[in-house]
Amino acid sequence: MKPKKRVRRTIQFCGIALFLGCFAFLLYYLVLQPHYSRKVNEKYRKIYYESENLTESPSRSSSKKETKEERQIRLDRNQKKNAKDEMGILLKFKKLISYNEDIRGWLKIPGTKIDYPVMQDYHGEDFYLEHDFEGHKDKNGCLYLDGHSSIETPSTNLVIHGHNMETTHMMFYELPKYKNLDFYQKHPVITFDTLYENSQWKIISFMRVSGTMKDNGTFNYLTGVFYQKEDYLNFLYEIESRSLYHCPVDVNEKDRLLMLSTCSYEFDNCRTVVVARRLRKGESSKVDTTKAFLKKDTFYPNAWYKQYGGTPPAHTNFYDALAFNEIDWYDGKKESPSPIGSQYTLADGSTYELTSLNTVKFLGCEKNDLKQLTLPKQICVAGRNFNVTEIDSSAFKKLKDLEKIKWEANIDTIPANAFRHCKKLSSVVLGDEVTSIGTMAFFNIETLKKVEIRSLKLQAIGDRAFAKSSEKIRFLLPHTKLKKYKKLLEQSKVQEKARFKVLSS
Repeated sequence: MKPKKRVRRTIQFCGIALFLGCFAFLLYYLVLQPHYSRKVNEKYRKIYYESENLTESPSRSSSKKETKEERQIRLDRNQKKNAKDEMGILLKFKKLISYNEDIRGWLKIPGTKIDYPVMQDYHGEDFYLEHDFEGHKDKNGCLYLDGHSSIETPSTNLVIHGHNMETTHMMFYELPKYKNLDFYQKHPVITFDTLYENSQWKIISFMRVSGTMKDNGTFNYLTGVFYQKEDYLNFLYEIESRSLYHCPVDVNEKDRLLMLSTCSYEFDNCRTVVVARRLRKGESSKVDTTKAFLKKDTFYPNAWYKQYGGTPPAHTNFYDALAFNEIDWYDGKKESPSPIGSQYTLADGSTYELTSLNTVKFLGCEKNDLKQLTLPKQICVAGRNFNVTEIDSSAFKKLKDLEKIKWEANIDTIPANAFRHCKKLSSVVLGDEVTSIGTMAFFNIETLKKVEIRSLKLQAIGDRAFAKSSEKIRFLLPHTKLKKYKKLLEQSKVQEKARFKVLSS
């Protein structure tokens, strides 16, 4: 055979072998293994539900000899619902345990094909990520409990992991359906029975977190045990603040949680997590989902904002949010002291006191050598906006080096004697909300040369408000209020040489 022909045939042979290898690989992973996985799951699903739905068998004729297999079926059927063995394990799990002792429960979600055993292997936490119920290698894996979770203790928070299998539509493939509010409203309750108890769970949150924990800040959603109630309440706050929609289900520090976690693709290493709380004793399983709604202030991991932009909403902690009446899902007995009276110092040194849940009073500034100051309409603290509506009578007493002030605040009254100690003040801008200027507010400030009044609401100027200011003082006044404000200023005894000009628009 000629060398060229031999090479050509070798290449053809390798191509055919590669094609057959790829075909066999795809056939195995896309057809044969999924088929086998479904058979395995269906086998144990049948065993589980046959055990769960057993009813007392009819009486038999004593004349007929009973086989060993028939006797076992009769004994099984005589089990009462919720019956347990001496170890407290539900008898309906008896047969499944005989096949695999790693089973920890059974999860079923209405409206989906999620109807699987839940496993846990203490020798390798992620063993069932790539193995089936029988321990065979399987890319579909099983649903399994996180290593931080325990049904024996039991943990306050149980976390179940599962693959989002797009190729086979198995395991937690349908879990992301809960991102749609409509789907949640139709299926607000799921069932997770452990070896020790039958339980229904009401969904309280659909959230997206990062599999890279540092991207979630201090929030570790895999935490199973909480040694302080405060830690657990803050954990609940994190869950609720990260939910895509509001679920009309109350939660408190006595509730136990169930988290269902799977991969999704909104950003790199994203996890979709459905969170539910255990149905309370004597509580109805009904949920008025007409009260559910999509939230506008959902808090996301850092990776979300890097990919989609935007700014995170206000995000603090449980007690802080409770104090500001921002929590409507808590029905426990914990209370938080009123924040009214709290003081905040901003980066520029200005200090404010909370006078209501949305207003503050300006107290002054820590930087006594401050030369310029803008008194804003609002300040922002911990992501919350507060209207500046009051000023302390001694707010400017220590600001003896102040040269310029811009008054934008929602404060309508400038107190009497407010700036008497600011002997270096040269420029004042009064904003839109000022209605009155107190007696001697700017008295005896010889350096004061420019006063800009933007407000159209000014009604009164106190006696000697600008007396003994600079002889060259200049007032810039709104065109429509020029005559009125000039008269008010003259009545308050401004310098005779004061000039009055129209404020440019």
